[in-house]
Amino acid sequence: MSVHDKIRTIRREKGLTQEELAEKLEMSVNGYGDIERGLCDIKLSRLEQIAELLDVELPELFEDGSKNTLNLMGDNTGNLLNHGVINTLSPEYSELKLELEKQKLICSNKDLEIEMKNQEINYLKQINELLKNGG
Repeated sequence: MSVHDKIRTIRREKGLTQEELAEKLEMSVNGYGDIERGLCDIKLSRLEQIAELLDVELPELFEDGSKNTLNLMGDNTGNLLNHGVINTLSPEYSELKLELEKQKLICSNKDLEIEMKNQEINYLKQINELLKNGG
C-alpha cells in the first residue's frame, strides 16, 4: 500500500473527511486531495503533520502491513519518494525510528529554548524601560 493510500485509509478509519483534514493542515481541499491521490510529492514536515493529526506514528504511514516493510526514500529537499524498501524488523528500521525520536526531542528542546530566550528578551526590555524611566 502506498503512502497516499495509507493516509486515505487511516483518515477514513478515524472518521475524518478530506475537508476536515485539509482545514487542520491549512490547505485547500483540492491540495489535500492531491496528496491522497498521490499526485504530488509530500515534504517530510507535511507528513509529520498528517501523522500527528491522524494520531499515528510517522513510520506507520510507510508500513506495508503484509510484508513488514517500510517504503521510504528521500531526496535532498526533504521530499519522500515511494521507492526503496526497508524491512521494519531490520536494525536499519530501528535506527531510523530512534533517529526520528531523537530529532523530535531536539525540536522540542529547541522550541523550549526559543520560548525561554523570548521570555529573557521581554524581561530585558522591561528592565531597559525601567532604567530609561529612572525606575
